[in-house]
Amino acid sequence: RLAKIMRNYNNFNNIVVGVDFDFTLVDSITGELYSDIVQILKRGQRPEITYCIWTANDNDAYVKSKWHEAELKFDYYNESPINPCSKKPHFNILLDDSAGLKESLELFESFLDYLETKN
Repeated sequence: RLAKIMRNYNNFNNIVVGVDFDFTLVDSITGELYSDIVQILKRGQRPEITYCIWTANDNDAYVKSKWHEAELKFDYYNESPINPCSKKPHFNILLDDSAGLKESLELFESFLDYLETKN
């Protein structure tokens, strides 16, 4: 999986990371940010990484305010820059508590290690 992401990056100088909100970035019961996730996302704030918030939370202002509270920037909100008219969003990596978050985080961190050794 990492090799495929590296190939995409080498072809396009960019990867797209989808980030779920509830129970991925924020504990939806307490409203607290998950600091470990925030730190990984901050580490990935680079021109060659496009962040897409992908959420079913219908309180857009709240979602955006929590991203700003975490001092994170996002590029797209409930859309992907690749095939934007498609019902299925395209991400190179999806960080989502319902979709193998632990493994996806490990993959993302391995990709960040790769980028950091390149520079």
